[in-house]
Amino acid sequence: GGARARTASRSLAERRLAWADVCGKVQYEGLADTAAAQDLCRVVFATVRDYHDKPSQRAVERAIVAALAHADFLKAFAGLVVKAGDKAGELGRSQRLVLTRWSCLLVDALDVGEHACAFARIAQTQGALAAASALASGSETPPPCSAFQQLLRRKGPTLVRAYV
Repeated sequence: GGARARTASRSLAERRLAWADVCGKVQYEGLADTAAAQDLCRVVFATVRDYHDKPSQRAVERAIVAALAHADFLKAFAGLVVKAGDKAGELGRSQRLVLTRWSCLLVDALDVGEHACAFARIAQTQGALAAASALASGSETPPPCSAFQQLLRRKGPTLVRAYV
């Protein structure tokens, strides 16, 4: 697909520029419509397979944060994250970590009270990703995810209660 071609074969510098550009466009021009939001979702998801370095992943995350301000993107993105999380056991370690970080960005953008259903699905997905990580590492307890810990620290007791 075209989305994949746009994300894969680029140097780090080109990737970062390209994603900074996406980020700027989303922030200043917004997303034209649902189709544009879905297209961006596809491009973002193509990076799960193709980007294994932190700088590239962070560049994508900045664009995600900007796009999550748009309801169309939030909805489409949440759906894809949940769908990917359903296959947590088939994912590699770095892919699980990326999805966990993305799920934290989603929870950050959600109003937990207002989107209780979406939140419940994402929390389930995070559980599935954590369980898959624990299985993969052969330990009872999954290695703690720093993104998740930072999220809880930022959001505080209300979010902790929502999870419980």
